[in-house]
Amino acid sequence: MGTDPQATFGQVATQLPVQRLSRATDVAQAVIFLMASPTVTGEVVHVDGGHRLV
Repeated sequence: MGTDPQATFGQVATQLPVQRLSRATDVAQAVIFLMASPTVTGEVVHVDGGHRLV
């Protein structure tokens, strides 16, 4: 990993199953999903592009 943040992010993204980093809109969609469901309580949703699997 070098000192250029964009290059580092790009390199990390290529290692993820989804091939890109999560964006704010990805997190917002997860939040909206959780808020819209009256039966989902106490969950942890990882919006990380599959990083936990790598």
